[in-house]
Amino acid sequence: MIKRLSAQYRPLLAIVLFATGLVSCSSRSGDTEKQSLLDIARSRSEADYRSLIDSRHDQTRREVQSLLERWLVASVSENSADDGATVDELRWLCNHYRQETGIRDLAARLDFATQLVPGAAARKLELDSTYRALERAKAAWRLDTTIAALHELYREFDAIGDSFSTASLAFNLANTYYQAGVRDSAVWFGSRAVRICRHLDYYPLLGDCHYLLAKIHSELDGDYLRSEQECIDAVASYDRVGMTSRLPYAQLQRGTNLLQVGRAEHAARLFADARNGFINLDSRYGEAFAEYYIAEALIDMARPDSALMHARRSTALRRSLVERNPTLQSDVAYSINCEGLAFGQLDSVGAALASYRQANLLFDETGDTTGICQNLLRMASVLLESGQYGRADQHLDSVLTMTDRFQETMFALFGKAVCSYRLNQPEVALSYLQACISLSDNSWSRAALSDYQVGWFADKIEYYHLQAIIYLERFLAGGSAVNLDSAHAAIETSRSRALRRRLAGGGNTAPASEEQATLNRLSEKQKQYLREGGRALAAQIESLRDSLNTERIRAAGEAGAGHAGFADLIVPLSSIRAEVIDAEDVVLEYLLSNFGSYLMVTTRDSSRVVPLELDRAEIERQTLSLLTDIRSKPKSSGDLAEVRQSSSRLGQALLPASVQALVSGRRVIIVPAGRLLELPFAVLQTSNGQFLVESSELVYAPSTSILASIRTRPMVSGDGALLVGAPEIPPTRDTGEYGVDAATLAEYYDLTATAGLGLPYAASEIRRIASCFDPGLSRLLVGPEANESAVCDVDFARYRYVHFAVHGLMDRVDPWRSALLLSPEQGTRHDGLLQSEEIMNLSMPVDNVFLSACQTHAGTRHPGEGVQSLARSFLIAGSRSVVATLWNINDRSTARLGAEFYTLLAKGATKSAALAAAQRAMLASDRTLYHHPYFWAPFTLSGSPD
Repeated sequence: MIKRLSAQYRPLLAIVLFATGLVSCSSRSGDTEKQSLLDIARSRSEADYRSLIDSRHDQTRREVQSLLERWLVASVSENSADDGATVDELRWLCNHYRQETGIRDLAARLDFATQLVPGAAARKLELDSTYRALERAKAAWRLDTTIAALHELYREFDAIGDSFSTASLAFNLANTYYQAGVRDSAVWFGSRAVRICRHLDYYPLLGDCHYLLAKIHSELDGDYLRSEQECIDAVASYDRVGMTSRLPYAQLQRGTNLLQVGRAEHAARLFADARNGFINLDSRYGEAFAEYYIAEALIDMARPDSALMHARRSTALRRSLVERNPTLQSDVAYSINCEGLAFGQLDSVGAALASYRQANLLFDETGDTTGICQNLLRMASVLLESGQYGRADQHLDSVLTMTDRFQETMFALFGKAVCSYRLNQPEVALSYLQACISLSDNSWSRAALSDYQVGWFADKIEYYHLQAIIYLERFLAGGSAVNLDSAHAAIETSRSRALRRRLAGGGNTAPASEEQATLNRLSEKQKQYLREGGRALAAQIESLRDSLNTERIRAAGEAGAGHAGFADLIVPLSSIRAEVIDAEDVVLEYLLSNFGSYLMVTTRDSSRVVPLELDRAEIERQTLSLLTDIRSKPKSSGDLAEVRQSSSRLGQALLPASVQALVSGRRVIIVPAGRLLELPFAVLQTSNGQFLVESSELVYAPSTSILASIRTRPMVSGDGALLVGAPEIPPTRDTGEYGVDAATLAEYYDLTATAGLGLPYAASEIRRIASCFDPGLSRLLVGPEANESAVCDVDFARYRYVHFAVHGLMDRVDPWRSALLLSPEQGTRHDGLLQSEEIMNLSMPVDNVFLSACQTHAGTRHPGEGVQSLARSFLIAGSRSVVATLWNINDRSTARLGAEFYTLLAKGATKSAALAAAQRAMLASDRTLYHHPYFWAPFTLSGSPD
């Protein structure tokens, strides 16, 4: 149940100490460095000062600040030390710092200090001393006492006009409220500190404030997009003054945000970069934190062995630090807790519980409430899985009593719902689920960036599944149709939500100017890389992709979330039956959950629920087994017999006898879930020994609400077809011509092998399809003309159909990069890769796009959201439907199937009927090898069937 919690504030400790002035600002060489600065000031050597700033920007700023503080102490105490700086020397240093960097905080600090009258100066020093004493003592104080003391100091510093100390106090108050879980006060004081720092050009503290606000938004209200925006601002502030020591902390927070939205691979890369940064800084403290977060990411990636290794490394590092600083004992507990999580994924329940108990003792010793809550939640998860609902419920009650932090509260509420459900208290479970889902929906609504929306349900999909199942069980027990409507709404709420939002907003949107500029630079670098290869170019491309993500985050923040009322986008079941599906349609909507597996069957006349006999794990196991059989190119006719055997077993499980009788001879609209998203239902064998496609037409939809949105799109006014294929791609390393190197392409897209880049049957495929349409209404882009410039310049509104016969390149880690490979060009910025992110920005209001290319309906599968694929991108671009492929396809057989599909379309068949007939023609082919599903089953129709 509980995979992770990011509510840890220890990485802020070092930053807080610097920001409050509790750690000396002196460099390691101490007075020698200061003397060097004074010598430069006394000699008025601008070149030496410029060189010093260039070589150690942040250290120079801190040294000047330290000289300022020493001068103020000396002037108040009337102690003119021999090594002290004069006002003139300080002014020279501050003014030249401003001239060299454009940052005026040091000059402003000097202006303030020189304008203080003796009494006010003495008062400032007294307040500074009180502030330092408070920081040393506050760990032993009660929270209300600490807050009261900080508030009083905040008012005192504000009264004497010390904006720098006021900003520091505001930051400290924000951090104290954050640790206490008081979100509104933490945000107010953090924002107040930001405003003061911006006015003063005080970038060091400004970066720390943004970093703190990033943690507040991430952990206290689940606003991961806002947190990411604050991280970006923190990095920009640190970069402004060369504070490289802070950058790894910002990377850790950015990675944590990505973990929370299901992007574990990207997060792991950020954590590894942060670890390397800490190692370069010789920071074992930071290295230990990075190892901990790497372990958390590996848990999400289902790699518990590696996770355990990194968690143990983090534990060892932290134990060594505790020997010198016992206050870091809580950090050790977090690492041990993470070890428990890895043991749990390894099914070592005893070892997991032992780790949690050991961690709990340390958390109790240090009074770390956040750690105690995390530990209790994870212990409750183990107890729930072992059926000890009473004990689990007690732990969850304790969490809800101790904290109201966003993440802990949401996970605890769901745990309470599971306990109530297992103890046969469905009404109580629904009340907890409603509260839990409300938190989840509020957080999702702020994730205006598609990347964040898509991964949001990675560890939350079961909230909605359990709610749906409770309603389904009520309906099956004789409840009213209202229960079925409620179950359908719960399922729809969690299904393909980001895609539904995108389509409701008009689908494709032009990128902001900064984003477009980055996209252009990215295309140029990719074009160079595909020709030349090389690690340096690959690193530049990765950096540009990070910049692109930053631009999207900024644009999303400027646009605002605007996602309230998602429920309004859900089409009720009654409207689906009355307005969306036709009389011949049957909708099969699957729900695979840890709490049960169900099939909702809907026609124009009725709706019913069919419990599936197999649980989710067994359904997914059999699905994977069948997929393994049909994805491999057959070598003999005997391979087909094996496929029929496994497809028969799965067919009986997914299509019970009563359902088979209903769908025979009708059009079946399938809304799959989980691993079924990868399955072509056409290969399921029915009780009469036939494949399902032999008796039914098949269409796929991400959700019934999305089906409603697509079927109500205006009918296409254009006619004819745009046919793009047989791109000419000369191999660069063989001929030296401009083109694409196959080996480099395989490396860039992590392909296991390439059999060359030629498509010998693609040109004939294009010409056979062209013969089905009026030549005056159609356009062919073949060979060198099948390039990215030509495609992007097309007015797609002139055409009804668009057909691509090209190579498809799928990227599971970064679906934005998935692409269609077109002919390379000279003299343009285009790289020949029509990538997913570019497709979504096209305006393509056509009736159907046929992607005669490999793996165009495959991609990254996100729980609750579906598959991020090239097919999805074309739906967003405006197409009413897409024919795409689930695995690598055969060039020759695909040309035959595509020609049959368009021949039938030209005769007036619907798209679903044309595709089904084309697949049946392959089954009846005189080439017996084509009877195997490998050749005809990968083709799926998504969207509107007519």
